[in-house]
Amino acid sequence: MWGENKDKSCLDFETKKLKGYFKTEGAYRGIQSLIHQDEGSEWVGNFDSGYPGYDIPPGIRLYLLSLYHYLARNLPHGILGRNMPSRLEVKGNTLQITLDPIKECATTTVIRYIFSGPETLDMELSLTAHSRIEDLEICLSSYTVSRKWGTPFYYLSQQPPQEGRSVFAQPQDTPFCAGWYHTSPRDNRTAALTYDGRWPGEPYQLHITGPYFRLPLLVSRNPKTGFAFIQMAEYDTCVRVGSLYSSDDLKIHVAYNKDFKPYFDPGLYADYSPTYFYFFGETFEPGQTRTARYRMILKRIGPDLHEVLDDYRQFTSTR
Repeated sequence: MWGENKDKSCLDFETKKLKGYFKTEGAYRGIQSLIHQDEGSEWVGNFDSGYPGYDIPPGIRLYLLSLYHYLARNLPHGILGRNMPSRLEVKGNTLQITLDPIKECATTTVIRYIFSGPETLDMELSLTAHSRIEDLEICLSSYTVSRKWGTPFYYLSQQPPQEGRSVFAQPQDTPFCAGWYHTSPRDNRTAALTYDGRWPGEPYQLHITGPYFRLPLLVSRNPKTGFAFIQMAEYDTCVRVGSLYSSDDLKIHVAYNKDFKPYFDPGLYADYSPTYFYFFGETFEPGQTRTARYRMILKRIGPDLHEVLDDYRQFTSTR
């Protein structure tokens, strides 16, 4: 399942349907290649322009299932799971990465990546706090190909929120939302976390907060091949999901700095599709451990996205 790669900082993986490799060290830790063997296409996006602010050189392959921001009321901004010291262990079909505490963030995070089927990779995220951390969120980031069709469909609640009034919808680019990221929270309390000061730089805020999700479920489908990158998490431990907007013309994006003046942000102009899952959103007391689960599926589906609800039900029934 997991095997050696000629690059010692990577591990190959292969199932009956999926193949690729996982970067186990450094700032780009995560899946750096993912191919369904029946489709033969790469699903991990490239950053053609580069991103100097993040030390990302032009043309680099990005990653899937990588821990990004650690956000809390009493943590400094800029703590990244990608930069934490790590330890690696492989047992059968399970890859385990442990992120050790740092001075700015007294936590131990254990991430287990487990192939639970030929087209399915599960992730189990367990965090133990060694000091009190208020309303902690951890962001899981993935960067797939193509902004146009790779931008995910969200499974959203409609108003009034009731059974039978949920819908799959994709955020579309317009001048109204240009330069912003979109986020769909779980409820009023988790929506408020975005605006409690954890993202610095008033009056700038990173997100437009959209409709609440019905389920933490994102689906990116290639209409030419029918293959879809499906992401899901447990409702009670996922506080919000996010992405950019679907766009035919990446040039219409306008970003703003902390003084609300336009500047060029390569991340908003690059033709890849970022997605984000935020976990926990709860206060951790010293010694307390919480666990969240996430599942990634890459498979062919029909144009009616509601069929993935069966996948979600299966995911939540296998706790």
